[in-house]
Amino acid sequence: MNLDEYLGLQEILRGGLEAKVFSWDNYIVNLLLIYPTLFNDKIFATHEESGENENYITRKINVNDIITEFENYLNEVDEHQLILNIDIDYFFQDLDGKYFEIFSDDDIEFICLIIDEYIDKIEVITIALSPECSGGWESAIRIAKIFSTYFELGFDINT
Repeated sequence: MNLDEYLGLQEILRGGLEAKVFSWDNYIVNLLLIYPTLFNDKIFATHEESGENENYITRKINVNDIITEFENYLNEVDEHQLILNIDIDYFFQDLDGKYFEIFSDDDIEFICLIIDEYIDKIEVITIALSPECSGGWESAIRIAKIFSTYFELGFDINT
């Protein structure tokens, strides 16, 4: 199966609706259905109050506690490596269809500092730009560039 076939997989839902098998909001759940022991702990820092797939979440970090709780968690990890998925839309809040940054650049740089302090415990870092949930490409890229600058990634996308 090639990548296009994989991404095009669909299932029929109740009522005959078709839905993609793998998308940005379900790929972790689908991986865990096939490989239930793939991940040890599943820690989520999210705006969501609850979700239909909460049964696979080991620990949830409230958006208001991300700076203190994130560092505490990283400090506790010792026996396994982490996959850190940074969704840029995490730094935004939707209010009636408009997206507002809820973290200052200094807050985001402090999160970078925490990540940097524990970088040896992190195996993979991904950055999901998520422009549709952060006010567009310009906003998403601006926040991603904070990470790029801090970690000297050379991230260079012109908007």
